[in-house]
Amino acid sequence: MGTVHTEINTAQTAHTPGKPCGDVVRTMISERGMIVVLADGIRSGVRAQLAAESCAAQILCYLENGDSLRKTAVRLRHVMEQNRAPDQPFAAFIVAQLRTDGVCTAVTYDIPPPLYLSGNSATVLDPVSVSEPRLAEFRIKLEPGESILLVSDGITESGRGQAGLRVWSIAGVEDFCSDHLAARLPVKELPHELVREAVFRDRDGHDDCTAVLLHTRPSQNLVILTGPPVRPEDDIKFVQRFQKIPAGQKVICGGTTASIFARETGQSIQPTPESPSRFTPPGMDLQGADLVTEGVVTLNQAYNLFDEDLEFWEEENPAVNLCRKLQTADRIHILTGAARNKNNLTAHSKQLGMISRQDILELLTKKLKSAGKIVIVEPA
Repeated sequence: MGTVHTEINTAQTAHTPGKPCGDVVRTMISERGMIVVLADGIRSGVRAQLAAESCAAQILCYLENGDSLRKTAVRLRHVMEQNRAPDQPFAAFIVAQLRTDGVCTAVTYDIPPPLYLSGNSATVLDPVSVSEPRLAEFRIKLEPGESILLVSDGITESGRGQAGLRVWSIAGVEDFCSDHLAARLPVKELPHELVREAVFRDRDGHDDCTAVLLHTRPSQNLVILTGPPVRPEDDIKFVQRFQKIPAGQKVICGGTTASIFARETGQSIQPTPESPSRFTPPGMDLQGADLVTEGVVTLNQAYNLFDEDLEFWEEENPAVNLCRKLQTADRIHILTGAARNKNNLTAHSKQLGMISRQDILELLTKKLKSAGKIVIVEPA
């Protein structure tokens, strides 16, 4: 199986409409995949929200610094056990890590277990370990099209104290999800349907309710080769590395880079038959790459175009084509050589606001990550 991409769909409502919600959802993306935290503060309002925000921030901080999921959860459990007094910032939580190979690991503390959605059914996951009181760990391998569902106890506890209704419970949520899937309704609508049903069941007033769907699909992968290596003897390794990385789309950015690739693969560079552009240098054709462009100017233009809607863009050129690939990719692997080309920036280019390859790649990486994409930069 190839890599998978995780899409998040969240539905949430506060106890009092228009007031702060005590449930908080936070995410973190890394080269390995996505991490999602759902933290649930006691009751609702500002105090509950601050407790949940603090809990989620601590979890993501520990994980970002290299701690394991289990170690992080154990550490936060100890903190929260000390914060159970009414005047302390307590929050229950679930943290789920969904890697690009489809392996999902989740740890819960005092919050409902995750549900696994596949085909026409939903299943409450059984813990693989319960290392400490109220702390449970879950693990499952997802195939593209399958999902994990996280809910706060405002969902599972809905109906409590309501005349003629039972507490919904995690088993009731499981049945509701299975019925939804069996009716072939869109899985991405489940979070909103769950929250709506929970609110309906608590007609006399409800808790904060949150449902988070982590839905997997095949990842759209892009590999970019740009800039020559510092040492010419590394050219062949540079090219071979580009060839070996599995990806749906492969792009070469840079005339020198294209020449290296052509030489090492025994090809000659051919110009593309597209109409000339007044703004963008022409593209090239090489077997083994879906798009071959000039380097610095095209990268600068693709960066500037990234936030635009290009569906009906008036001109087709290599910068627009590169930008489209960046917009649609989920995982972008950039192989970049560190050699500096003195011809990269002319005085005219600087007047037009162009910046160097190294600088534009740094800015582009930040922009891509802020758009929720996994970005790997591998120097040569």
